[in-house]
Amino acid sequence: MLHVANVPGQWGTPTVSVAAVFGLLAGLPSSIIESVGDYYACARLSGAPPPPNHAINRGIVIEGIGCLLSGAFGCGSGTTSYSENIGAIGITKVNNFITVSNRPENNSPNRYLTLKPTRYH
Repeated sequence: MLHVANVPGQWGTPTVSVAAVFGLLAGLPSSIIESVGDYYACARLSGAPPPPNHAINRGIVIEGIGCLLSGAFGCGSGTTSYSENIGAIGITKVNNFITVSNRPENNSPNRYLTLKPTRYH
């Protein structure tokens, strides 16, 4: 039998209960507060200025849209910023999505070049 994971509607029609809605609404503020803290911590670790309010608002909205899409496709968890990833930035000092691996021809160890973080406009 072939089983395809994460197909919308694979478990039937979704049901919504009042208890589930209030439970999720109770967790929403804590998720937003954690995300805002992650944005500030990430900016501080990467040497960028603190994020302006409009950037924080966009981040929260995009996380919400990601959670909606995640639920629509049947995933069991939503998308959010993760404090563990911010800790990895602090340990590795890799703070930009543009990390270039430079492998010289003489078989010396890899060298990583990290470009300066993008500044908020």
